[in-house]
Amino acid sequence: MRDLKPENILLGSDGYIKVTDFGLSKLSKTGGVVVGTTFCGTAEYLSPEQLRNQPHGVEVDYWALGVIAYELMAGLPPFYNRDHKTMFKLILKGEPKFNESIFSQQAQSFIRQCLEKDPKKRLGTGGNFAQFKAHPWFSKLDWEKLYQKQYDLDYKPEKHLNANNVDLSNFDTRFTNQQINMEDVMGLDKTDITNQELFEGFDVDSKIVEKILQEKMKKAEKEQIENMQMMGCADDHESQSTSQQQQRKRDVSQKKKKVRQEDEDLDQELSM
Repeated sequence: MRDLKPENILLGSDGYIKVTDFGLSKLSKTGGVVVGTTFCGTAEYLSPEQLRNQPHGVEVDYWALGVIAYELMAGLPPFYNRDHKTMFKLILKGEPKFNESIFSQQAQSFIRQCLEKDPKKRLGTGGNFAQFKAHPWFSKLDWEKLYQKQYDLDYKPEKHLNANNVDLSNFDTRFTNQQINMEDVMGLDKTDITNQELFEGFDVDSKIVEKILQEKMKKAEKEQIENMQMMGCADDHESQSTSQQQQRKRDVSQKKKKVRQEDEDLDQELSM
């Protein structure tokens, strides 16, 4: 399981992809099934079971792959919304919308099966890669030829090699121009870092992370309502009648109730 998203998929000089950033990955030391329980990842690519803080397996990768496939064709993830609360609701309850002029029927079928809400019914469930490869969308693909990198690809990145035969053209010069004193880093290991005992057994409590996210959303909504109240009071003081003030207060009260109800609904959905 890993944090699969477009930013973590790079192109090699041969045009084939390189998957990077395994910081959130989990490996089985015994070769058995890996089960994750932490609430972490990138919001747009989180699966329903991750949002609900349920134990999850490799199926979350197939969900993320479905999101990426949709994004590569449409330009945005299928459930994207600038408001994370709305986006999480769409991930839990919504369905992807397809433009028939962009998505073929086979592409729609593949993405729908990857974005199946129930991980037990999702394409590739249980790490069944044979089922994944057998999907009709890949009917013209020779998997062995792909594995051996024998396809002549249409696009290959241009090389801009420096004196050390390394291409750094896609890295910000603010970093590539920095001077590094190798004496400061050679031979450095964890025993040279102070307060190591503070990190023993370190892990992320998913319930705490979830609570922090919800508190931040509630605080932002509360500030928005308070700003509306302040603006309303200023306007009323200048020009509005008593009846209009009362109506504004009722509107604010209704919005507060709506915000509380949405918070309760989201809390209930995440706990299911």
